Amino acid sequence: MEGSLNNIKIVSRDLVFANNKFTRVTSTDALAQQITNQVTIWLNEWFADPTIGIDYAGFENKRYTNNEIISSVTQSLYKNLNILLVNSITVSRNLVERKITLDINLETVEGNMVIII
Repeated sequence: MEGSLNNIKIVSRDLVFANNKFTRVTSTDALAQQITNQVTIWLNEWFADPTIGIDYAGFENKRYTNNEIISSVTQSLYKNLNILLVNSITVSRNLVERKITLDINLETVEGNMVIII
């Protein structure tokens, strides 16, 4: 997922198409999109590289501790060569909605980024 920081824009897992062409994102927006996609893709979901993504199956039903989730997300993030250092990851669980929110603070080739997923 690393590489050029000039990508096609994706919103809600769909490519953005306007004025008869794909909309593009660059620089920090492109990197934020890369990171968000990398963390939200399930392991083996992306045909081009099945090693990208996270095994989410056990996260939602509390089989994994927060530390195990942080470890899995950190391992996935370091597959992106544009990420230099993962400073912190905070896991918040909403058991009623069966939703996990990640607050990720990291150092990248574009500088410090905070991404909430």
